[in-house]
Amino acid sequence: MKISESEMQKERKYLDDTINLIRKKISELGQELYDDDEKILEFKKFM
Repeated sequence: MKISESEMQKERKYLDDTINLIRKKISELGQELYDDDEKILEFKKFM
């Protein structure tokens, strides 16, 4: 089964959007982890 060029473009765009969403989420989670590490270090200083 062969898909049309327009369908291929739609699928490519959907894939690109999905990849961008995943990258954004990974970046957000990485920042959260970094922030949590900073909070832990500050807490350890007070102890």
